[in-house]
Amino acid sequence: MGNHQPYKGIILTGSNNITSWKRAVKIHGDVEGTSLLWRHIGTGTDRKPIEALISKPDRPARPVGALTRDLKEVYRDDIEIYKFESEEYNRQRERERNAKQMFLKSVDDHIKAQIVDKNSRDCWVYLSNAFAVAESMAQSILYSQLATVKLASCNNMQQYLSTITNIKQDLAEHNEALSAPAHKNAILSGLTFGYNHLVEQVHFDAGTGTGTSVAELEKKLYVQESILTLRKEKTTRDKTDKDKTDKDKTDKDKTDKDALRKGSGGGRNTTNADGAATRVVCEHCKGNGHSIDTCKYVGKPDTPKCTYKDCGKLGHVETECFMKAKALKEPKPAADVKLAGLAINNDIDFGMDRFIGSVNNLDLN
Repeated sequence: MGNHQPYKGIILTGSNNITSWKRAVKIHGDVEGTSLLWRHIGTGTDRKPIEALISKPDRPARPVGALTRDLKEVYRDDIEIYKFESEEYNRQRERERNAKQMFLKSVDDHIKAQIVDKNSRDCWVYLSNAFAVAESMAQSILYSQLATVKLASCNNMQQYLSTITNIKQDLAEHNEALSAPAHKNAILSGLTFGYNHLVEQVHFDAGTGTGTSVAELEKKLYVQESILTLRKEKTTRDKTDKDKTDKDKTDKDKTDKDALRKGSGGGRNTTNADGAATRVVCEHCKGNGHSIDTCKYVGKPDTPKCTYKDCGKLGHVETECFMKAKALKEPKPAADVKLAGLAINNDIDFGMDRFIGSVNNLDLN
């Protein structure tokens, strides 16, 4: 059938949720158009007729012998009636299959085996009787369910409010009317902290005698839900933008470091034609690790320049030159040092001639 839908309602687990299960399958049966096949309706409680299962129609036999015009017309009429009844029979068989499938999908596995061989009408009667509870017990169960309904456990405000309303209707089925104040308190007690100011306002209004109706409260809750949703979306966007900014900054820093390492745009190293790493030397200040494009001394004519013969860099004078100071701390070996460094082993007799020849061959420069 065109309006067949898979069952997604409450699953019957036993007497603890028989009332809410019956409500769920009734709604589903009405949507699918199958409820008249299986609902057990007491006398005087419903004006709708109970639909009976239709037997498969028999095809009318073709008349034998010569056919008069009247016989032909009667036969044609019988065929048309047969076609109509066959179509209705097939439609009802489809509704019955859908109804039976709904019952199998709507009960727990340990209950399913008890109805697998029953038609939809027998499924409804059996389950309604097998798990029936006294009204006092049903009321106690429903009030316990009402106390456990929380907005945090629902997908949205509509589902939260609908769940409470459904329990209110289930209580009415068992001759228990949920008053408006009790209904309102049930709604307020299950809200999340984002609605605290609204809860306080409702209690304040009740104390001043200007109470808020359930309908007004529901409207305010929907408005507050929209505000909280927009606020959450903005927070998510801001976090996404911040994460993207941080990532872009990290990527840029990494790119800059790679550029410095490879000598791109003033980096510390570059490569020659053979692919070997070479040190970048600034053409302007003779400093290492950067190029003229990133040199801090470009455009500063008053920058001091070192006059030390092995330096010549900008940014300091000769008296502050590190290279000169290093050279002074490590003087070149003098000639007498070279001579003194020639150790003579007393245990070996080189001979006077070899000793004098060795001295003559010394490089004293």
